[in-house]
Amino acid sequence: MLLTRTITESTFLATDEEILAAESTYLDKESALQTQVDNIESSYPGYDEYRYQIDEISHDPYALISYLTVIYGDFKASDVKSDIDR
Repeated sequence: MLLTRTITESTFLATDEEILAAESTYLDKESALQTQVDNIESSYPGYDEYRYQIDEISHDPYALISYLTVIYGDFKASDVKSDIDR
C-alpha cells in the first residue's frame, strides 16, 4: 500500500505593511461604493420609487491578496493600485 502525504503551505510574498495598504485601498473603494448606494435617491431625485437589488458590498481579503500575489509577486501597494481601481 502506497501512502502519499501532501503538505501545502501558503505564504504571501509582500510585506505586511504593503498587504495592509493594498487592503486599505480596496476597503476605500468599497466604502465609496456604499456611499454612492446610500445617496442614490438624493443623487437622482424625482423618481416615484427606487428599487435596489444589491448584494452586500464586501470581499474576501485572503482572495484579494492571493490574487495580487499571483499577478505581482512581491508587490508594493502603489504598484497594485491601478489594478484595484479597475
